Amino acid sequence: MISVIVTGTGVSGETAIDSKNGPGTVFPTQEEKELTEFLSEMAKRGMGLRSGEFMDLVQNIVVTEKRKTPFTNNRPSYEWYKRFMERNKDIVGLRREVLLEA
Repeated sequence: MISVIVTGTGVSGETAIDSKNGPGTVFPTQEEKELTEFLSEMAKRGMGLRSGEFMDLVQNIVVTEKRKTPFTNNRPSYEWYKRFMERNKDIVGLRREVLLEA
């Protein structure tokens, strides 16, 4: 869907209504979906990943597949992690602590 941006001096251009400001995602939409499904499944099983563990996983994918990314040392920053979680907050579960009874 396209909308027209109208300014005080006239039309400045067209942009998609659902577009967001800022840089694009590092992984294509389908790969982000697969990562979120993995995180959700692990959380359901009581083995959710902490932020550092998830960033290690992403770094491993980037290094193994020799991808070019904006990450320093091929490791995503915590800011990237926070934005990823914000983009996918509806389907990603947080790590749950499972108490073991004796």
